[in-house]
Amino acid sequence: ISAVVVRDASVARQALARSAATLDQALASGLACRQWLWAGALAVAFGREEVYLKRASDRIRCNPLDVLFWNTAVQAEIQLGRPEAALATIERAKALLGARPQLNELNVTALIALGRTDALRMELASIPAEPVTLTHVKAAAAGGDHDAARRVLAAFVATTPGYDRRLAAIALVEGRDAANALAAKIDTTPLGAATLMRSTAVCTCGAPFDIAVTPRFAQRVAEAKFPWPPSSPIAWPLKDW
Repeated sequence: ISAVVVRDASVARQALARSAATLDQALASGLACRQWLWAGALAVAFGREEVYLKRASDRIRCNPLDVLFWNTAVQAEIQLGRPEAALATIERAKALLGARPQLNELNVTALIALGRTDALRMELASIPAEPVTLTHVKAAAAGGDHDAARRVLAAFVATTPGYDRRLAAIALVEGRDAANALAAKIDTTPLGAATLMRSTAVCTCGAPFDIAVTPRFAQRVAEAKFPWPPSSPIAWPLKDW
């Protein structure tokens, strides 16, 4: 595991240990630049998107050239059911940063939410077919063809080491049992709670697993008094739970 992955997961794990009241207070009062990392991850996963967006410009001013700062604002807008606003934010980010893979994924997600199939095809045509990413999985899942989506999922899983994005992909395509099996495995790992939190944020599908199969994560969520499950801003045709 790379040092960057361990560092980021460690920050997210510390973030999840904070209470909902602590997060609300921090978002209301302002944060140091480095603290926006944990605040954004929690806000998108646990229903604080509206409050986060009110201070999003503060975060972007911390480092406007860091795509991650833009990503969380776009994720929050999509999660709140504002895909048009998300597309506008993506255009602002692209004007400053140029094309970025992270922005491509969010652009595809927003277009799926809007049901703009023609624009979605054009966007996908501009994205390399390999390596297969969560962007490709989301597009395939939105198409509703289970067999086709499974082929894309298989290619994605074969080349994706990160459990958070893998769990999100499986939840969108493969079904409840497969997602729960992986979530239960993740829950037993040292960075399990952080990984499950990140998976929830990137999936844009509500809960990508049943919290009952992740007792360690469930305990942290209950202790912090965070709401569960999150809502889904998109009606994914292959996810019926």
